[in-house]
Amino acid sequence: MERCTPRRCTWSYLNLKMKYKLLTLLVTAFFFAGCSNNEKVGSDPVTVTMKVVNNTDQDFTVNCTWCVDQKNQTHTIKAGESYTVQSNTHDASGTVFTVKPNPPLPPIGPAQANPNQGTFQMTYGYWNGAAHVTCDDVCNNSNPTEKTHFEGCNWVFDAEFSDGKGVNSTVTFTTKPYSD
Repeated sequence: MERCTPRRCTWSYLNLKMKYKLLTLLVTAFFFAGCSNNEKVGSDPVTVTMKVVNNTDQDFTVNCTWCVDQKNQTHTIKAGESYTVQSNTHDASGTVFTVKPNPPLPPIGPAQANPNQGTFQMTYGYWNGAAHVTCDDVCNNSNPTEKTHFEGCNWVFDAEFSDGKGVNSTVTFTTKPYSD
C-alpha cells in the first residue's frame, strides 16, 4: 500500500474535485437539454362541427361535453352573431352539443317566460373511422318548439338547419311568442 504524501494526497483530492465538477456540469447540461425541448404535440383532427347562428334578440350559450382536447366548454353567442362549436372526439360515446336559447324579449321578457330557457341538443359518436349523429334534436326532445312543448308554454324556438343534420352542419336559431 502506498503511503500518502502531501503532494500525492493533494493531487488525488484535486482530481476527485475536478471529476465531481465535470459530472455536475454534464448532468446539468443534460437536464437543460431535456427541458428545452420545444417540440409541439399535435391534436387529433376535428371530427364534428356545428355552426350556431343566433338570430334571436338575446345572447345564449352553447356547450360541448368534449370539445377540441378539452371537456365541458361553454361559449356565449351574442344576439346576431355566430359561433362554430367543434369536437375532435374519437370515442363511440362522442360528444353532446347543447344550445340554451333564451325567450324573446318583447312582449314576453325573461320574468314572464315559461320556460325561462330552452334546450337544444345534438349527440355524436365516433366509430369505424368516422363521426356519426347518434341522436338529433328531435330524438333529444329539444324544447320548447312548436312540436315539443308543454301546456302553459308561452314561447318557442326554431332551429333551422341549412345543410342537413350531419356531423358538419349550420343551424340558425329564432324565437317567437307562442300560445296553444
